[in-house]
Amino acid sequence: MLGNERGLIADGSWMSPRAASAFAMLIFILGVHATAGTSEADPGIAALTDAQFDAQYRCPETLPDSERAKEVANYLLWAQTQHPQWTVGDALKERYRLFQKHQCYVTLEAIHENSTHEK
Repeated sequence: MLGNERGLIADGSWMSPRAASAFAMLIFILGVHATAGTSEADPGIAALTDAQFDAQYRCPETLPDSERAKEVANYLLWAQTQHPQWTVGDALKERYRLFQKHQCYVTLEAIHENSTHEK
């Protein structure tokens, strides 16, 4: 449900199928880029518990462009290590939850815009 003035999903419900598709493609593209340079990932990130990872999480829009690929690489390394049973959908849901919890409005708005933009 798109409920606030920014047009973001504010009630914790999952995103629309179109938004999920756009988000999955974005994560795939960023993930391929990030895993191509997994040396960028911080090896210590893999040992963090869910609560520890959540506590250290920073919104992509707060990072310099040069650090965004490392952030994605860190997320992928952490998710693969701590949650090897996750499907791609599970990893997307968790990442989206982080965006919501940490109020990553610029990122959430970009996802929303990309999902409603006519192709």
